[in-house]
Amino acid sequence: MSEQVENIEVEPEDVCGDGGVMKEILREGEGWETPHDGVECKVHYVGTLLDGTKFDSSRDRNSPFEFTIGQGVIKGWSECVKTMKKGELCKVTLGPDYAYGASGSPPKIPANATLVFEIELLSFGVKEVDCTKKKDGGIIKKVLKAGKKTWMHPDYEASVKYQLKIFKGDTVYLEEGPKDSHIGDPTNYKFVEAALKNLSEAETAHFTVSAAHGFGAEGNKELNIPPNTDFEMEITLLEFEKGKEDWGLDFDQKIEASLKRKGEGNELFQKGHFRAAAKKYQRSLKTFEHEKEKELAADKRNTLQNDIRLPCYLNLAACQLKLNRPKKALASAQKALDIDSRNVKALWRHGLALQDLGEWDQAKKNFEEALSIQPDNKTVAASLTKVKHQISSYDKKQQALYKNMFA
Repeated sequence: MSEQVENIEVEPEDVCGDGGVMKEILREGEGWETPHDGVECKVHYVGTLLDGTKFDSSRDRNSPFEFTIGQGVIKGWSECVKTMKKGELCKVTLGPDYAYGASGSPPKIPANATLVFEIELLSFGVKEVDCTKKKDGGIIKKVLKAGKKTWMHPDYEASVKYQLKIFKGDTVYLEEGPKDSHIGDPTNYKFVEAALKNLSEAETAHFTVSAAHGFGAEGNKELNIPPNTDFEMEITLLEFEKGKEDWGLDFDQKIEASLKRKGEGNELFQKGHFRAAAKKYQRSLKTFEHEKEKELAADKRNTLQNDIRLPCYLNLAACQLKLNRPKKALASAQKALDIDSRNVKALWRHGLALQDLGEWDQAKKNFEEALSIQPDNKTVAASLTKVKHQISSYDKKQQALYKNMFA
């Protein structure tokens, strides 16, 4: 053995009941707690074949190995370590079905090999994951039950089926499921979507959610959640299917997919879901982000510019204005103008963004140019009247200020 151990006479334990994981305790651990699925563990180990040939050792590297129970390791490891206490040292014999099976792990581990490990559990604890974009600690995940061993998680437009519980202590605010939805549905709570994006299929996790990422200062009367309340969630992602990928589509199929998303964006806009609508327009534009436009025939180029890019940039600017994001609206409207410099809607929305940014003189020029193209447009005329009034009011204030300064 690689270190001095106590002489404990113990019969090997059949961990799984089928002889595939036979464990012998070489040194007892501390306390009573053992890790479960989803818990992060730190161990030292030495791995050998039945004939004693060593194929791997963290001790030789003088570097403990860290892994999560149920994820990224052979099945026998998770089954064994789940039974260990902190500080415990054991010898475990793994049959092929709990190790590398018929494929082995060439060149060191042959097919259908039985492996022997000496494992010391140094420490363990539930791994915490910050699920917020800004990593501000507002939504923290702890795995309760590991899901499928995969790197795939739900992303935008993925269909999901999940169970949800929102609570604080013994008070349950909401319990629902199985619920079918999709990522990007404006009726979903944002914090629920943030959590779902960090789950793998069949995984169950606990989340702590700060008031800032939950229901804020208003709370939620429907769920009886008071203002400024931090709360907890438990979510199980039962299954999901990723959104349709664009990389395998031909040009006509991409046009069809983009038009569909643009239409969905229009419906969301009409319902007042401006953030969700903007996401749809952005996704519609993204469909063609790698398209080599110069290689397209003239008719296809016109279709892409006039049926997809121009209306999407116009609609995106409209959403951004509604969401009080004038800088982004200005950029989107400018992209529309790059396609059609005489587009009245583009000139008008570009002007509205300038107006919101306090660039009134430039906004006035935009509105005047739009009216020179479409003189009877009452909406643009009203915007011009408003910005003229803003300029006039500002000029009068400045005159009064200078008059007082030199009186």
